[in-house]
Amino acid sequence: MKASSNSTTTTRTHFFLVIAFCLAFLAISPAVMAGGFIIVDQELRIEPPGQMPVKQFSLQIRGQRVEVEINDQSAVTETQQVFFNPTRRRMEGHFYFPIPKGAVISEFTMWVNGVETPAELLDAAKARKIYEDIVRAQKDPALLEYSEQGLFRVRIFPIEPQSEQKIRIRYNEILTKEDNITEYSYAMNIGKQHPAPIENLSIKLSLNTSDKIKDIYSPTYKIESTRRGDHEGVVSFDAVQYRPNSDFRVYFSTAKNELGLSSLAFPPKEEEDGFFYLNVTPSVDVKDLVIAEKDITFILDASGSMVGSKMEQAKRALSFCVQSLNEGDRFNIIRFSTEASYLYDGLRPFSPESTRKALAFIEGLKATGGTNVSEAMQMALKTPQSGDRPHMIVFLSDGKPTIGITRVDELIHEIKKMNIENAKIFTFGIGDDINTHLLDKITEMTKGYCTYISPQEDIEIKVSNFYNKVSSPILTGVSLDIQGIKTNKIYPKILPDIFLGSSLILFGRFEKGAKGKAVLTGMMDGKKQRFEFDLDLSNPSESHDFLPAIWASRRIGYILEQIRINGEDKELVDEVVSLAKQYGIITPYTSYLILEDELPQANRPNPPAPIEDFPVIRMFDSLESESVVLEESQNAFDGMNEKVGRKSVQSSRDINNMNAASNMQEIAPGQERFVEVDKKGRARQMAPAMQNVEGRAFYNSNNQWVDSNLRQKDLDKIQKVKFNSD
Repeated sequence: MKASSNSTTTTRTHFFLVIAFCLAFLAISPAVMAGGFIIVDQELRIEPPGQMPVKQFSLQIRGQRVEVEINDQSAVTETQQVFFNPTRRRMEGHFYFPIPKGAVISEFTMWVNGVETPAELLDAAKARKIYEDIVRAQKDPALLEYSEQGLFRVRIFPIEPQSEQKIRIRYNEILTKEDNITEYSYAMNIGKQHPAPIENLSIKLSLNTSDKIKDIYSPTYKIESTRRGDHEGVVSFDAVQYRPNSDFRVYFSTAKNELGLSSLAFPPKEEEDGFFYLNVTPSVDVKDLVIAEKDITFILDASGSMVGSKMEQAKRALSFCVQSLNEGDRFNIIRFSTEASYLYDGLRPFSPESTRKALAFIEGLKATGGTNVSEAMQMALKTPQSGDRPHMIVFLSDGKPTIGITRVDELIHEIKKMNIENAKIFTFGIGDDINTHLLDKITEMTKGYCTYISPQEDIEIKVSNFYNKVSSPILTGVSLDIQGIKTNKIYPKILPDIFLGSSLILFGRFEKGAKGKAVLTGMMDGKKQRFEFDLDLSNPSESHDFLPAIWASRRIGYILEQIRINGEDKELVDEVVSLAKQYGIITPYTSYLILEDELPQANRPNPPAPIEDFPVIRMFDSLESESVVLEESQNAFDGMNEKVGRKSVQSSRDINNMNAASNMQEIAPGQERFVEVDKKGRARQMAPAMQNVEGRAFYNSNNQWVDSNLRQKDLDKIQKVKFNSD
């Protein structure tokens, strides 16, 4: 839905503000939107007789399986849901299922006492009244999102006590395609205060297209996607004890070329720039594109601290990487402890003989001695060998330098001086006793990236997954020039290489929608290549309201990275705080400030109104666990300045995740640390006190949802709207 005038925009803004405020008045057990939902009627049947009736409520969803088959723009969705009646009463209710616009129910199965139950299909006009009636009964106002859709309804009786009710629905729809992008959406919004998450959730989407698939992207869920050639793809999402707070949305783009570009845009608001998303993806079956022959040096820490399972996992990971080299690749292995040693005196071609020798070298590695990082790096970078070939260095270590050059600045200077071929260094920090500033600075300087592996994680899996992504480079030394459209603040700042099976994803701002060109350049097989794409941002959509928060996460991650590496700067810290408040993103700075504001007010019977620049968040039922939450928040804040240890690792990992965020589930790294446990042992996160609506944040302040753009002077002019009124 797009605003056609300032008046329409104002009305829409007020509408969502009213909806946000209504959330504060929800009764217990709001309605569930997760495909379909069952609401127990007030005139319920009771067994045994004589007991007081229970309030109207929604049945818990024990399991949900969604399977989708998409052929070009035709989609068939089959969903099976299992509901559970947790009470000891026999009940009566209705099952509701929102029908996407234009969709047709082709199959419905629900058996009650051995009898198949008939259902009715309501058009959008009749459905709207039912949606509104449910909201007026103090159910979830999120239902109003579906008020323009049809509704599938069926009466259920009896709903036996302590029993399950299974329902299966199959429906067909034609998906909307704009330019080369098609969107699929499945209703998964759930009441924010619902007492029970979905116990088991499984979503699988199979995709078949006539043209070549380029981009598969979900802005709302952290999906797993695989490609089976250029015309088939599979998307999956699996979770247990999961509480959805947004619909399951997937975009996929197609093109006839070997390299394709897709884009999404959110319109400018008032005096603010709009937001855009770009994705460049190569074909899976490469013909015109050539996989570059690469040089790769593996450097493994074999110091005494690696003894045991860490060394065994690292050796298996290294063996996998060597056996996965491509024809034409060259490689070497360097191990280091008190001194460094190598497999070959220089890079050697990948062959059966060199592979056998490498595997024997890896098998014989033992952990002992100190940590001489400088000698290992000197050995890897000592002589120019790669020419125009991309050169990668994979560095695995669980410690900090103890021998040779040990000062970070000196070591960085030495690596920079020796790296005359501009090799990209990818670092893996294992455990907590590592110098994160050293690894972060190495990867920033060489345009690689850093991965941290906790003591509980498997080194072999982490390294193997990484290598699968970078083993086949297609375009290196990538740069992008947008022509004809005024853009700014595009992230990532340094563009990564494009590998087979991977995508180049960017988020940025634009001043006004227009049509232009995106020119991509880079090295392919030793030759400079230029690709030109049409770029159309002239028709942005308000349905892409996930873009502002994801862009803000990337911007904040970039600034925090500069602060960690180069030290604090007041202007940068102020911008982090401002962006975090505006878009509702947890950071090491704002999380502590929020909690610090909250604690002094926890015992006050009549808390004051929200402070001028940031609404106070009501989080706690009791004071017992606040000190724990505050301590964890302070740890995150302190970690920004730490160079070694657990705090430093966690802080660096959070910032790296923010830099790479591409969906709404990834924009608040570290939020698992801000958990309050009440007297009954129930855990609550700080995150539910913040929601993103229409591209900006709302905060739950004293049981009211407040727009992040509002200030105290605005709150003094509140016009109260009676609940249940039109």
